[in-house]
Amino acid sequence: MPPEPTSEHASPQFTASRQSLLELFRELAQHGMTYARDLVKLAAAEAAEKGRYLRVLVVSLVMAAAFAALGFFFLTVALVSAIAYGLNSWGWASLIVGIAYSIVALLVALPGMNSLRKGAMGFQRTTQRLKEDAKWAKDKLAA
Repeated sequence: MPPEPTSEHASPQFTASRQSLLELFRELAQHGMTYARDLVKLAAAEAAEKGRYLRVLVVSLVMAAAFAALGFFFLTVALVSAIAYGLNSWGWASLIVGIAYSIVALLVALPGMNSLRKGAMGFQRTTQRLKEDAKWAKDKLAA
């Protein structure tokens, strides 16, 4: 096997192909960095959009929860009192109300948990862009 040409004995063709290969790798790295920056910008824009929506949603829910908690507390006291009057036992009345509230809480939470499981807060556009780019790359490599 002949030795590789050193820089002082390199043929002009070998040096030119080495430089063009180096330029191709630089260009590839530059395009890769540009692609990554574009994806990060897209994800950041989508996160900001979801963040604004989420902030308004959280503030509304916290305020509603505060008022609902007060109403819930007074209605619970009235319900436990009514059941305790009929059963002559505060302990059993509290247990019955607690179990009923737990069942209601589960029924109320199920739709929200299902929507989160389905990806309601996902990054659809970014995911779609990644899928399209992967398909494009696969098609280019296959060609």
